[in-house]
Amino acid sequence: DALTHDTRSAWLTNLASPRPLALIATSSDEGVRNIAPYTSLSVVSNSPPMAVVSLSADRNDRWRDTLLNIRQTKKAVLNFLPVSLDAATVVEQTAKPIAHGTSEWEAFGLESLETNELVMNDAAFAIVGELVEEVDLPDAKAKLAILRLSDILIPGVLDDAQPAHILCQHGLNRLMATPTEWHYNIDRSV
Repeated sequence: DALTHDTRSAWLTNLASPRPLALIATSSDEGVRNIAPYTSLSVVSNSPPMAVVSLSADRNDRWRDTLLNIRQTKKAVLNFLPVSLDAATVVEQTAKPIAHGTSEWEAFGLESLETNELVMNDAAFAIVGELVEEVDLPDAKAKLAILRLSDILIPGVLDDAQPAHILCQHGLNRLMATPTEWHYNIDRSV
């Protein structure tokens, strides 16, 4: 607690890294679609399939549209992006705050699948989730959303025998590819 927020954030982000990055797409009850980048997320159970996402308030203590929409509709789609400059640019664009009720999809010309308007055409893959529980984080301006995962959608081509090459965050503002060339396979009996 002796560290400032910025210093603590830099340390934690640099130490627990890289983190997978997903553009989380939601829609309000009125049909306004939202999409924003998140790295505080993790798959926490395979059976049943579940993920958690930390959703914080903004600097003015207003809950972000992502959380407000998930509360309304109980639905979210985690779009994982391929490694490209175009994908990194979309992350940078959608990370900037825009007026409540404005759709990032329209503001930045993002395209979705015809079969699911919350799945990006350019996603490496997307995972559909439904809110099962919202948990307060003690002494924090954030909530944990527990999502039950139902579908994996692959707009392009993906080899399920290989790890997906997707954008990750490494440090506060660096986007990078994962996995890297170096790897080691462990014995599954461990």
